[in-house]
Amino acid sequence: MPAIVPYCIPGTKWNYHTPNDGSDIGGTQPTGYKLQQLPDGSVYLEITGTNYSDVEFYATLPTIPEEFTGNLIHEFDITPDANAEIVQAREFDSILTYQGYTYENQGSLQLNYSEGGNLQITNGAGQWIDIGDNPGIFVPGQPTHIRIVYSFNLQNHTGGVVGISLNNDPLFSIPSAFQNEASQSKKWNDCLFAQFQLDTNKVGGIFGETISNGKFTWG
Repeated sequence: MPAIVPYCIPGTKWNYHTPNDGSDIGGTQPTGYKLQQLPDGSVYLEITGTNYSDVEFYATLPTIPEEFTGNLIHEFDITPDANAEIVQAREFDSILTYQGYTYENQGSLQLNYSEGGNLQITNGAGQWIDIGDNPGIFVPGQPTHIRIVYSFNLQNHTGGVVGISLNNDPLFSIPSAFQNEASQSKKWNDCLFAQFQLDTNKVGGIFGETISNGKFTWG
């Protein structure tokens, strides 16, 4: 049976990174940010910044179920505020470390608002690449359900995103070139991160989003 691990529940450990803290995210340092866990376990994320400011929020799940064979599904609802005119991109990532190997660039997706809501994925070099799907920007004030399907080859230490679905639409298949990216031998402890990065555009300002019903399904 698949193991289901929710993370939008009370008690989940959340944290954040900014460009000035030594992490590898780009952009300029935000002037402010907010991470607010709500009573139902959902989380409100917010950034205030000048042009091209970034902040990355993440939930840590330290336990990898014994049932894990290489298949993983990440699901969550994202509800944006109304300030779409200052958004460069809304990024959502999954970073997996298992048995000494870290699958990082394999799990990064973003909705590029500067291109009208173009869906992009990172390649093995960490570059953003169009995947041929342009669903448009998220509707302000309304939740969008996102389902991301991953497959990892635990023997060859490769993997990637197989497909993505928005609001239970049919799964959009990711080009095969992005499905078998090599992992990195970082020797971290086994863990899984759900990450959400907020990027302001050249205008700058403040915007936020609420993440709810987040869960991983292992198989």
